[in-house]
Amino acid sequence: RVNYRIADPDAPGRGHYVLASISGGITVDTVTVSVPALTNQMLTLEAPSPNPFNPRTTIRYFSPDTETVVLRILDARGRVVRNLAGASGPGWHETVWDGQDSGGRRVSSGTYYVEIRNSSERRTASMTLIQ
Repeated sequence: RVNYRIADPDAPGRGHYVLASISGGITVDTVTVSVPALTNQMLTLEAPSPNPFNPRTTIRYFSPDTETVVLRILDARGRVVRNLAGASGPGWHETVWDGQDSGGRRVSSGTYYVEIRNSSERRTASMTLIQ
């Protein structure tokens, strides 16, 4: 009997492994094969963490190319609360939102949205600030 299990030991996009177990009588042989992660071809936004948050949350995203990503925090009505600096270059990036608006003032408790975009794609995720 052979059992196969595919697991992701890290965050998505960082790598996977396959665990094969062969059971026969008393002995069990285990083989672990590392498989490089597939190259992500899309702008990707992970759920902000922690969520809900106070006083800050981490925003993690993947950019597939060298284009600069624009990051904005929006309130429940879609108004821009703050523009965050976006990284340029392919790969995983992260930034932190400290629950402040563009004037450095703490915003009130509620649901907010992070929006990331490049010239061809846009992604949004919600997050809740609890004061």
